[in-house]
Amino acid sequence: MKSARAKDKEKIKDSEIIGISFDGRKDLTRALIPDSTGKLHPRIIKEQHISVTAEPSGRYVGHVTPEEPVHPVKPAMKEAEAVYHLMQQNDLTESCMILGGDSTVSNTGWKGGAIANLEKLLGHKCHWCICMLHTNELPFRHLIVGIDGATTSNVAFSGPIGKLLGSVNEMEYQPEFKALPGGEDLIILPKIVLDNMSTDQQLCNAVKMAVFHQISEK
Repeated sequence: MKSARAKDKEKIKDSEIIGISFDGRKDLTRALIPDSTGKLHPRIIKEQHISVTAEPSGRYVGHVTPEEPVHPVKPAMKEAEAVYHLMQQNDLTESCMILGGDSTVSNTGWKGGAIANLEKLLGHKCHWCICMLHTNELPFRHLIVGIDGATTSNVAFSGPIGKLLGSVNEMEYQPEFKALPGGEDLIILPKIVLDNMSTDQQLCNAVKMAVFHQISEK
């Protein structure tokens, strides 16, 4: 792994990189936590992980875990510092002219967002490349909430449609269902890809296959 990282770092140095993009999430992570005596104990904690890619190639640069902020420091500042240190390690601070991320306030706040803090650390202004797909999700989210109600947790729904999702695999096939026109043609995936899909990916693929077969029969 050390050899692979060293080779990849050389490839990054040889690349023409004009910007970086970053995105993160909190994952359940196994960690060693000290007790009052200093003895370490294995624990599962929620930890922020941020992945960074180089632009325009999209090549993976690395991932970072920001330090926990201490009041009055904001989480966005610690996120910016972690990304900046990774950029320093890969000599990207001077060439970087584009900063990309999603449209959450923690990223795009004009004064205290992660991107604004990154600009301060870099010492120059950058072009902000904000993901519009993330922004476009918001109207549909409000539409679904208006039609079917809000979620009651990260895995539960309050509306009649959402409550049916848990039993979708047991539902009877409806042969009269009319598929929506348009969309991309179905790609037949090999078994090794299907076996490594998440449950959500397998469900989406199954729905698309059912629609495809219905269109083919017609």
